[in-house]
Parts: sequence; C-alpha cells; structure tokens
Amino acid sequence: ITSVSGKTITFDLGFHGTPPRGSTLDLLIQEQGKIIKQFRSGRIALKNGRFQFTNSWTDPKLWDTEHPEHLYTAIATLKDASGKTIDVLYPEEFGFREFSIHGRDFLLNGKTIRLQITPSLFPKYGAGPNIPENFRRNAELMHRYGINFCYALNYDFSPGEVCYQDTFYREYSKNGILTALTLPNPVF
Repeated sequence: ITSVSGKTITFDLGFHGTPPRGSTLDLLIQEQGKIIKQFRSGRIALKNGRFQFTNSWTDPKLWDTEHPEHLYTAIATLKDASGKTIDVLYPEEFGFREFSIHGRDFLLNGKTIRLQITPSLFPKYGAGPNIPENFRRNAELMHRYGINFCYALNYDFSPGEVCYQDTFYREYSKNGILTALTLPNPVF
C-alpha cells in the first residue's frame, strides 16, 4: 500500500517474473480479523516488474498513539484469467497516518503531538524473530511511562548486522508508539 489521498488508496506490488496473461489481483482488507473491504484489479500489466492500481476508500480509520487498534491487514491473491488462485501473498499489516511539521509543531493526523522520545537497541541486538513478546513488553513499558516515539539505533546495514525490523515496527504500532529508523551517514 503506497498511499491514501483524499478518497483513494493505491496498491503497489512487485513481481519476480511475469504473471500469466489475463491475471488479476484480489485484495482483502481485514480489521481485527473481519473482512471490511475487497478490491479487484484490472488485468496486470507490469512496469519495471511492478504493478499499481488505485481504488476508492472514503473512510479509513486513522492510526495514532491514542488509537493503536486502527490497524488493517491486506491479503493479496493472484488469480489467472479463469479466476483460479495462483498465489497468495503473506498478510501485510498497515495503518493510515499523516505526520507533518507546521512551524515548530509536529502534527499527527492534523493534531499537534508532543514527542517523548527514546532510542531502542532491540532491532540491532536481537530480540529474536520469533519473540515478539520482547518487543511488546518493551513497548508497553514505554507507553506506561508516557513515551510515544522510539527510534532504532542502526548505523550499520551490513548483512547480518540489523535484524527483525518487522516485529519491532508491528509490536510498537500495536501499542501506540511511533517509530523511526536511523540511517547511516555516508563517508566519502
């Protein structure tokens, strides 16, 4: 999902290889396990290995630090021209939010937010890919102490140096914590 603007949502999917002629995508959007939206693309026409399509969505709930339950799950299904399922992608969790700066104020979904910030070394030093409760416990503790923003201290992106980012972002979002990833500064 690349964007929601006004009353539309755009999906952007990458492909390895070319899907069969006449293939389409079905996208189911779930909220707390219940299907709330269903989208179907037209025939897939790849551009540089990617396919985008836009649909109407007039009323998405916006995620914020006070409403972390406003998360959705998208499930994309690739179908051939006859409607037979070819492949189903892993579910992707997402939320809608808009973060902006107006003068000296930070705005989340158009409302001023005061950021209470702390760093986290979890993504670098490994809470483990199958141990989301470590992230959950840490996010719950931060939330209890009024911290609403956490940045991951990752300055080295060599293979094997940074791990388990998805669980970090997912568990912190579920607990109303904004997250950011620090990027390395190139040395010339």
